Amino acid sequence: MDNTVSFIKETVSRVTMTQPNIQTFIHMVHQFESDVIIHKNNRQTNAKSLLGLVAAFIHEGDEITIVTTGQDAKEALQAVGDFFLGKTTE
Repeated sequence: MDNTVSFIKETVSRVTMTQPNIQTFIHMVHQFESDVIIHKNNRQTNAKSLLGLVAAFIHEGDEITIVTTGQDAKEALQAVGDFFLGKTTE
Protein backbone atom coordinates (compact mmCIF):
# COMPACT_ATOMS: atom_id res chain seq x y z
CA MET A 1 0.00 0.00 0.00
CA ASP A 2 1.12 3.53 -0.73
CA ASN A 3 1.08 5.67 2.42
CA THR A 4 2.12 8.91 0.75
CA VAL A 5 0.07 12.01 1.40
CA SER A 6 0.11 15.59 0.16
CA PHE A 7 -0.25 18.81 2.08
CA ILE A 8 -0.62 22.39 0.80
CA LYS A 9 0.04 25.69 2.54
CA GLU A 10 -0.40 29.18 1.12
CA THR A 11 1.67 31.88 2.81
CA VAL A 12 3.52 35.13 2.35
CA SER A 13 7.27 34.78 2.66
CA ARG A 14 8.91 36.74 5.44
CA VAL A 15 12.41 35.94 4.15
CA THR A 16 14.36 36.78 1.03
CA MET A 17 16.23 33.80 -0.37
CA THR A 18 19.80 35.06 -0.24
CA GLN A 19 22.78 32.74 -0.62
CA PRO A 20 23.06 31.97 3.13
CA ASN A 21 19.28 31.43 3.39
CA ILE A 22 19.30 29.10 0.39
CA GLN A 23 22.14 27.04 1.87
CA THR A 24 20.33 26.74 5.20
CA PHE A 25 17.07 25.89 3.43
CA ILE A 26 18.63 23.24 1.16
CA HIS A 27 20.26 21.55 4.15
CA MET A 28 16.96 21.54 6.04
CA VAL A 29 14.71 20.35 3.20
CA HIS A 30 17.03 17.46 2.26
CA GLN A 31 16.38 15.94 5.68
CA PHE A 32 12.92 14.95 4.43
CA GLU A 33 12.09 12.13 2.04
CA SER A 34 9.04 13.96 0.73
CA ASP A 35 8.97 16.01 -2.43
CA VAL A 36 8.67 19.73 -1.75
CA ILE A 37 7.41 22.04 -4.49
CA ILE A 38 7.09 25.82 -4.18
CA HIS A 39 4.67 27.69 -6.43
CA LYS A 40 5.17 31.39 -7.11
CA ASN A 41 3.63 33.41 -9.94
CA ASN A 42 2.32 30.33 -11.78
CA ARG A 43 5.79 28.72 -11.72
CA GLN A 44 6.77 25.72 -9.69
CA THR A 45 10.18 25.00 -8.22
CA ASN A 46 11.59 21.83 -6.73
CA ALA A 47 12.62 23.06 -3.28
CA LYS A 48 15.49 20.56 -3.20
CA SER A 49 17.07 22.12 -6.29
CA LEU A 50 19.69 24.79 -5.65
CA LEU A 51 19.35 26.24 -9.15
CA GLY A 52 15.57 26.12 -8.93
CA LEU A 53 15.57 28.12 -5.71
CA VAL A 54 17.97 30.69 -7.11
CA ALA A 55 15.82 31.05 -10.24
CA ALA A 56 12.61 31.37 -8.19
CA PHE A 57 13.70 34.77 -6.80
CA ILE A 58 11.68 34.42 -3.60
CA HIS A 59 11.68 37.69 -1.68
CA GLU A 60 10.09 38.93 1.52
CA GLY A 61 6.43 39.68 0.81
CA ASP A 62 6.07 37.20 -2.07
CA GLU A 63 2.98 35.01 -2.03
CA ILE A 64 3.96 31.36 -2.31
CA THR A 65 2.26 27.99 -2.12
CA ILE A 66 4.15 25.07 -0.62
CA VAL A 67 3.17 21.52 -1.65
CA THR A 68 4.71 18.51 0.05
CA THR A 69 4.11 14.91 -1.00
CA GLY A 70 5.47 11.83 0.68
CA GLN A 71 5.55 9.84 3.87
CA ASP A 72 6.89 12.73 5.98
CA ALA A 73 4.98 15.41 4.07
CA LYS A 74 3.29 16.90 7.13
CA GLU A 75 6.60 17.40 8.92
CA ALA A 76 8.23 18.76 5.77
CA LEU A 77 5.39 21.25 5.27
CA GLN A 78 5.69 22.43 8.87
CA ALA A 79 9.46 22.94 8.58
CA VAL A 80 9.28 24.70 5.19
CA GLY A 81 6.37 26.86 6.31
CA ASP A 82 8.23 27.83 9.48
CA PHE A 83 11.31 28.68 7.44
CA PHE A 84 9.40 31.08 5.19
CA LEU A 85 7.71 32.63 8.23
CA GLY A 86 11.14 33.32 9.71
CA LYS A 87 10.73 30.78 12.51
CA THR A 88 13.95 28.84 11.88
CA THR A 89 16.08 27.80 14.80
CA GLU A 90 19.83 27.53 14.50
